[in-house]
Amino acid sequence: MNKYDYRVLLRFKHSGAIAENSVVTSDVVSIGNDEAFQIHKIEIIPPTNGGTVENMFVRLIIDSNQYPMVYLHSLARKIILGDHRSTNPLINTCPKAKKNLAVQVIGGPGGVTGDFEIRVWGDYFKGDDALKNFFGATVFNNTPATVTDPFRNKVISVHHPVPLNISNFASLPGGGPAADKPNVFPIAVYNFNKNATTPNMEYALTAENVKDMQFPEFWNLDANEAVILDRIGASIPTNGKYVGIKVGNDYYPVGNYYVAEPYNEVPLNPDTTTVESLNDIVRSVIINNELGGLFIQDNGTSIPALGALVGVKGKYVYLK
Repeated sequence: MNKYDYRVLLRFKHSGAIAENSVVTSDVVSIGNDEAFQIHKIEIIPPTNGGTVENMFVRLIIDSNQYPMVYLHSLARKIILGDHRSTNPLINTCPKAKKNLAVQVIGGPGGVTGDFEIRVWGDYFKGDDALKNFFGATVFNNTPATVTDPFRNKVISVHHPVPLNISNFASLPGGGPAADKPNVFPIAVYNFNKNATTPNMEYALTAENVKDMQFPEFWNLDANEAVILDRIGASIPTNGKYVGIKVGNDYYPVGNYYVAEPYNEVPLNPDTTTVESLNDIVRSVIINNELGGLFIQDNGTSIPALGALVGVKGKYVYLK
């Protein structure tokens, strides 16, 4: 029997307090040997207190493992993790599940008192023909896929043909770092600055400089790794001036994004009608065999610790 359905793969409703750094986990949704999930998007109806959104973080648990580099704040209203119908690995970075799915919620600064709901949407497949009918192909990444950063003359190419069947599903892009290489999976990370900034100095969002060091927004990559940045957002209500991208000695944009309140060029939720949270960078920025990522800068007065929340979306590529 073959079956396909686009559905809410997991719905997690929670009432009651969650202390800062405490973790709660949803029920686990399990599937059979002839079934698979592809996670397309995550929606968050956040907890609030007196009309203010409370701080919590959300991460995926796929096939009983913590999924890397997806770490969403409660302000991430809607995050799309890839084009779920594409067979291009640099476009379809949707996480792939072969056994089970759950979500973890971690209490952020100040903890959580309000109710919230998380919905994980995606594709359910039962049987090999369901996969082939959905994708309209028998092989994923049958032709090489490339993405270009013309400003810095960078090109990333991925070619890893994988037959479209249930048994191979976890080897497709989005299957996580354990999948055969070259491999691609999504980045969707939100994090706070761990320390106060030094006035008028760039503050790189490295592992040492963010609250949750597992989820930096700055990377030191070798020749076999690449990060491609596509979307960005920031909330710095006190003393913020800029958020920007620095790769080597190059900046994008050249003048950085202005985030001083009450005007913010890259809010975490651009408007109430946008298809997803975070703002399109317009052209992808590639980091490969170099140091690069996001930084913030104050207006001459220090941004306090935990005073800046920055979100970034893109993809991580293991080339070899």
